[in-house]
Amino acid sequence: QTPKIIVGDVTRLRQVLVNLLSNGVKFTETGEVVVSVTASLQNQDLNPSQKKGFPILNETERLESNSGSTYKIQFAVKDTGIGIPKERMDRLFKPFSQVDASTTRYYGGTGLGLAISKRLTEIMGGKMWVESQAGVGSTFFFTVVATAVTDNSCLAQESETKKLLKNKHLLVVDDNATNRQVLTLQAESLSMTYQAVDSGEEAINLLQSGQKFDLAILDVQMPEMDGFTLVSEIRKLPNCQELPLVLIGSLGQLEYSGKNTNINAAVYLNKPIKQSQLEKVLAGILTGDIVNSTQKSKIQSNIKLAEELPLKILLAEDNVVNQKVAINILKNLGYRVDVAANGLEVLAALRRQSYDVVLMDVQMPEMDGLTATRQICIEWEKEKRPRIIAMTANAMQGDRENCLAAGMDDYISKPVRLEALTTVLSKYGILETTTEQDIVPTPESEKIIDMAALQELKEIAGGDSGLLVEVIDCYLENSPKLLDEMSQAIKQQQGQLLQISAHSMKSSSASVGAKNLSRLCKELEYIGCEGTTEGADRIFSQLQAEYHWVDAALRSELQTYIPHDKK
Repeated sequence: QTPKIIVGDVTRLRQVLVNLLSNGVKFTETGEVVVSVTASLQNQDLNPSQKKGFPILNETERLESNSGSTYKIQFAVKDTGIGIPKERMDRLFKPFSQVDASTTRYYGGTGLGLAISKRLTEIMGGKMWVESQAGVGSTFFFTVVATAVTDNSCLAQESETKKLLKNKHLLVVDDNATNRQVLTLQAESLSMTYQAVDSGEEAINLLQSGQKFDLAILDVQMPEMDGFTLVSEIRKLPNCQELPLVLIGSLGQLEYSGKNTNINAAVYLNKPIKQSQLEKVLAGILTGDIVNSTQKSKIQSNIKLAEELPLKILLAEDNVVNQKVAINILKNLGYRVDVAANGLEVLAALRRQSYDVVLMDVQMPEMDGLTATRQICIEWEKEKRPRIIAMTANAMQGDRENCLAAGMDDYISKPVRLEALTTVLSKYGILETTTEQDIVPTPESEKIIDMAALQELKEIAGGDSGLLVEVIDCYLENSPKLLDEMSQAIKQQQGQLLQISAHSMKSSSASVGAKNLSRLCKELEYIGCEGTTEGADRIFSQLQAEYHWVDAALRSELQTYIPHDKK
């Protein structure tokens, strides 16, 4: 019944889901957080043919007939976290309220998220409620009312794919019950038949009994017999040498395994797996478009590279997806990496500490990679600056020359590949000539946070760190709003608004010890006092870069107040 496409407020819907998911992850130390969605067609929108017993329609007919119909869509976010006692449930949806004070100190947060989320669901025609048991977990439900839309351009292609997969027999092997349920529901929607088991041993027994399958999906990480071992065992069985096998696992599991040098499987998929992705892959295997891709592409991960070459690496990349890919590749090589989202943040990072290598995206907002590189070449002598490696999706002739002309040392194409990154990093050793004395400090402050200011706050509260945690948490909650107000004031050339928001952030930044950030706010405040915003853009860009580091430093400081036995 759940429509694939609806008309609604995607931003608000995403905000509610992200808030509930964030809470689920935050309050769940072990177990899982599961999102599910169901939908029901509103009675007043049913046409006469639907009211008479709901006739059975094929997928295309169902989508077309329900286009324009109104649905009540119910989302559920279930976790296995700390749960909520019955006597405290009534506090959940009140502003600035959490279950108890210790929850706020340990987990952080303002208590605004659920109150706002509840209000947003009501605006979207729905409601929000919770079912919970202390020590067991919680399930947060919310509904929205929305109209379904059919994308006719996709129907023909989906219909052909589903014809191909219809009645194909699928074997699912996964020790996690939720994962099995997700995969079997996806198989059902593709009109496939299936059998699901929770261990490699059960899968082997099924195949040895003579049961025939057209495809098999195997989880990589299972107790007793993992997915790689299961692949090897299946290939030893008669009539199973050609059975298409799909391995699924978390990002990086295939690269980390020492057993992956010659995996005889059709494809490897990273969790979570979207239905459209699974549909495309399974159809591709049956048509022959995907054949032993994991066997053809031998993974050449070298996790010992960081031990042989312990580089300090700064990743400059504004795209969050590209950040995650690059961070994971570097993690597979044994590196921990710092991240900057634009050229200004790169410069701020280099002024604070030395790096051996900067992986520099060429196209970034605020300040691009080429401009940042030129500035680095001005501020640091060649022997003392990091090696700068360009990352660019452009393949135009002359791009490499432009990067090298700007002062970059090397060049790799995007999407970044493990082999290419390994090769380029292996060229560069540690910059032994770079010392802490070579680092250019930021004006008026060599440290991000003045710890004396935080200690003073703690002393005001008689040594109780609770006030300090509350102040930092409040600062991190409110600062993005003030930054947005300053940005809007500059865009709209409203000097008075700039003065007010800059003044507010100036004082709060000083309170938490962010002296350099407070100084930048003061400069913007002076500009606003003159009734203008001229010249504010440059200072605001510096302020944004500085706040990035202040935010990270304060969040790190908050971790020191979490009891060691709960970290």
